[in-house]
Amino acid sequence: MRYIEKKVLIMTFVVLGLYFSSANVVADPVVENIITDPTSPAPLSTITVTANIDGEDITNVNLSVGECNRTVGVCYVYHEIPMTEKTEGQYTAEVTLEKSKASYISFTFDITYDGETKRLENDSWDVDLSIESGNGDTTNGGDGNSTPGFEIIYFLIAVSIGLLLHRNKRSR
Repeated sequence: MRYIEKKVLIMTFVVLGLYFSSANVVADPVVENIITDPTSPAPLSTITVTANIDGEDITNVNLSVGECNRTVGVCYVYHEIPMTEKTEGQYTAEVTLEKSKASYISFTFDITYDGETKRLENDSWDVDLSIESGNGDTTNGGDGNSTPGFEIIYFLIAVSIGLLLHRNKRSR
């Protein structure tokens, strides 16, 4: 009886070992490079996003684009845009931005491979938008000197202190 139990145990380990060694292991895809054209797009513009994605058995790639406002701290609704494969491993999509108040855009990828779709949660990419200010300069979402005449307060404080010091010297 002991001899049969040992044989069954050994056969079980052999069968399980063969099963696990023959299982197909597919690594998660990796986004290696993202290129936007233009590199600093403006709000409400149309841009082309190209991504090099390394992985096996990729059947579909969707680009998820969120238009965000850094000042307010909000990202508007993400748009799902299907990407097309131009060359092996290189996917591209055209994105039309819709929010005029956005200061940057954020990308994530939903990749279908090996029969299931996964969002690459840990891989998120941000691209600053080029925002035109009133004097023709461009900024990347910063406020710059957004309050005109703010410097006058410092000037008035300095003049007041100077007059007080001058008055104190004359009174002595």
